This record gives sequence, structure tokens and C-alpha cells, in this order.
Amino acid sequence: MEMLRRSGRRVRVIALLGALVACTEGTEPSRVVRVQVSAPTDRVEVGGTLQLIAAAETTGGATITELDFTWSSSDASVATVSASGEVTGRTPGSATIQATADGKTGSLTVTVLPPRVAAVVVAPDTATLPVGSTRQLTATLRDAAGAPLTGRTVAWSSDNEAVAGVAADGTVTALDAGTAVITAESEGVKGTARITVPQPPVPDLALEEAVNGGFPTPTLLTSPPGDSRFFVVSVNGLISVVQGREILPEPFLDLRGRVKQQREMGMFSMVFHPRYASNGYFYVNFTDASGQIRIERYTVSSDPNRADPASMKLILAIDHPPTEEHFGGPMQFGPDGKLYIGVGDGGHGHSANAQDRGTLLGKVLRIDVDAGDPYAIPQDNPFVGEAGTRGEIWALGVRNPWRLSFDRVTGLLYLADVGENHWEEVNVVPASRGGYNFGWPRMEGAHCYPPDLASCDRSGLTLPTLEYPHPDTPGEATSQHPAGCSVTGGYVYRGSRMPGLRGHYLYGDLCKGWVRSFRYQDGQVTDQRQYSLPGLAFLVSFGQDASGEVYVLPYSGRVYRLAPAAGN
Repeated sequence: MEMLRRSGRRVRVIALLGALVACTEGTEPSRVVRVQVSAPTDRVEVGGTLQLIAAAETTGGATITELDFTWSSSDASVATVSASGEVTGRTPGSATIQATADGKTGSLTVTVLPPRVAAVVVAPDTATLPVGSTRQLTATLRDAAGAPLTGRTVAWSSDNEAVAGVAADGTVTALDAGTAVITAESEGVKGTARITVPQPPVPDLALEEAVNGGFPTPTLLTSPPGDSRFFVVSVNGLISVVQGREILPEPFLDLRGRVKQQREMGMFSMVFHPRYASNGYFYVNFTDASGQIRIERYTVSSDPNRADPASMKLILAIDHPPTEEHFGGPMQFGPDGKLYIGVGDGGHGHSANAQDRGTLLGKVLRIDVDAGDPYAIPQDNPFVGEAGTRGEIWALGVRNPWRLSFDRVTGLLYLADVGENHWEEVNVVPASRGGYNFGWPRMEGAHCYPPDLASCDRSGLTLPTLEYPHPDTPGEATSQHPAGCSVTGGYVYRGSRMPGLRGHYLYGDLCKGWVRSFRYQDGQVTDQRQYSLPGLAFLVSFGQDASGEVYVLPYSGRVYRLAPAAGN
């Protein structure tokens, strides 16, 4: 029996072994045929980590990740890899990371990026600079760990270029009183510094003769943008070029044969097209033999000091009553590139024109000389499409505007309007909108007209920013503003010779010969000044050159540049 039991166990073991051998002989063991390496991205910053995943594909088509992979980097100075496949960026560059199992290798090329900018620190972060001075700012870039970064691009900007500008290297130049925030930006990250420019003292002024010789009643001095020459318009129709201090012997343009000069008639102004350097266009405003107001365009000739008289193109003609007065005459291109023209009301007996929207008299016009033939009416003019209204009208209610100008920095429009019997006025308004009604003849200045009216309707009117009385105006003796008789509008000073005067609007009076100034800040007149300028009489006009310096043009025909008085 024992023999039988042993014999049975032996048979069963032999049978089991046989079955195992048979099973083994029919199935091959699985082998790795391919290794693939993947990751959410193939980029990592210096100091950052990236987890790679290796997967092996077997002969049976299965994917196995739970193997002992051997990891390596082609360039450990760029990126290293741990035994678990975690890559660490070391220096910017590229490295191939490999995973090997069962003799098969997969790889992924990883790009190591410089660390991102996490902070920009500007030094100094505050500074007080006098007008005209400079200060070097520096920007230090740091990563998330606080380590400094180099080799990055930094862009500098100022939020108030009128106060302080900044160069590409971070050099700040103080230009005018106020505050400016200087920003350094790199990779979307910003740092700032606050610059304060204190108001320098306003200097006393003196007259500095600017031209050797004189002109027959100059009405304007102006310059093309960026041009060191200046051009002087005379009431008789002559436009002269001044180079240095010398008047060139040949006129730029001679319209004396077409301009009627009588009482308030003559040539009033010229203005250069904003693209004068490329198109050569300029515009003149004068009265012809019939008393009509004419706006004409001319083109410079091949000689930059001579215009081509044959290039004349009529832009606008405005009929005028036979009064020989109240023609207006100022012209300026605004910040929007449109041409603004001040037109008088037509003279005594015709003051109602100023409120009549069916006529161009007594208005400020705005036209587009770069569209249409000879011009187009801008569709954003305030009265476009209204029945019985001229679309050219931008503002109404002016009597005899004598000079309008735009501040080169703020874009504000300054309009001086000659009064009737008692009040002269200056209006300051944004050029970004129109539709203003300055009140004439319902108002003279901020007062009802005629003056014997106890009250008047002020609704819808824009009252003067500043006014001053005539000598016989009731209450003149107690006025804060000494008397005059006919305002002469000027310019906001934006030159460089007198930093304390920057931002001041300069104006004067024809009869009294004085010059005054004020600042316009936050909708208010501030820092009013009057200057002692002995010998100045019958102030006809002001001028401004390309650099922002301001000139006065008296009836005598001499041209004076405003300069700091001795001791300033």
C-alpha cells in the first residue's frame, strides 16, 4: 500500500511538471519593444522642475509604467534628472532627457528658459527735479526667489510727458511743474517711480529785438514745425522770411496787389499744414478788394524760401458787410488736424450774425482741408445736419476774435474776443468737443448787453474764462484787472528759455500796450501776472516759433522776443 501511495504522488508530480512544460513551451515571455517619454510641457525655467513620465510598450501591446527606468540627461549643466524622472532646470538651453528599460530608450528634449521676471524695482522710487534737470533711474529685475536678473529688455514710459519725459535708458528730464509717474516694464511686470517737478518762479520779462529791421504792421509771426526760420505776415499782404536775424530780400509770398488794407482790413494770418514738410501747403486769410474774406491755399516752390503764387487754391470765401470792421482773421490747425478759423460778426449793425446759425459770421469754424474739394465738413461738428445751420460752425457768439491758439501740450483752445464798449474776454475750452456759445450779443464778457439791461438769458452760454474792463467801465477802479480797450490774444508759452513761464498763456492789449499772463489749471485762472515792458505800445499781435518761444509784434513794425529780464 505504501508503495502504491508513493507511486501515485510521483505520477501526479510528473503530470504537473509535464503540464507546466507544455504551457511554457506554448507562450513566450513579454519583452519591452519601445519606451516613450512624455510631460505636460517641454519647457522649464531655471530653478524650476518638470516631472517626466516614461512608459514601456511590450510585445503583447501592453503599456507598463511600473518598471525600473534608468534616467539620464545629455547635458547636466542645462538640466538634471532624478531617478524618478523629475527634471530640474539649471541654465538656459536645451537637453535631451532619456529613460531606458530592458535595453530600450525613449527621450524628450527639454528647453530650459531663463527665470521669469517677478518684480521690477525702480530706484530711486521718488525724486524731486527742477525744471530742465535730468536724473538717471535704474530698474532692477528679480525672479520669484528674489535673485537679480540680467539681459532682459526694459521699456520706460511716463504718464505725463508734459511734466517729465523718460529716455530708453531711464534718463528722466523734468519739463514742467507737476507730477509724473515713470514706469519700467519687463515681461509684463512693472515698477514705478514718482517724479515731482516744483513750479519754478515766474521770471520778469524783457523785450529782446529779434530781427534786424522791421515790417509794415506785422500781424503774425509763425514757423513750420521743426523749422528754425520764422515767417512774418504784414497787414499789406507781404509774407517775409527771417533767417537768423536777417529778413531775406525776396518775400516768401507777395499778395499786395490783391489784399485790401483799410481800417480793420488786410492780411490777418497764415498757417502751415501739419504735414508741410511733405506737402508744402500753407493757408492765408485776408480781405480782397471787394471786402470778402478769403482763405486760400498755396504751395512752396522748389526754393524753400519762396512760395509758388500760381499754386493758389481758394478754400473758402465769406461775404462780409461793407463795414470795414470785425473780420476776425485767426487760423490754427487743431490737435485733431482740422483747420479752425475765427470770423468776426460783420461790424456794427450786424452783431446779430453771431447768433445766426445760417451765416459763418461771428463764429469759429472747423473744416477738414484733407478731405473733399476744397474742404469737407467734419461729421462730428456740433451742428451737422441741423436745418438752417452751416455745418462748418464749431462755436458761435463771438464778436471779433483776434487770435486763437492751441496749447501744444494740453490741446486746449484759447480764444481772445474783442469787446464792444466795456469788456474784453479770453475763453479757454477743450477742443475735444464744440457747440460752444460765447454769448455775443446777448452778453459782453460775463455781463448782459446792452449794459442797461437788468437781466438777460444766460442759459446755454459759455461765459469767459477771464475778462478785463475798459477805462470807462463802471467799477473799473476797483477791478482786479487794469483796464484796456482791445484784447490781443497770444499763446501758451512752451519754450525752454524761461522754465517758470511754461504753461502761462500770454496776452495783451492793443491800446494800453501791456502784456499779462495766467495759468489755466483745473478749470480755473491762476497765477495772474502783468509785466513791465517799457516802450511797448499798440500791441497788434503775438507770434510763436517752432521751439515755443513767444514774440510780440507792435504797430511800430519791430519784432521782439520775450526774454527773461536781467537778474532772473
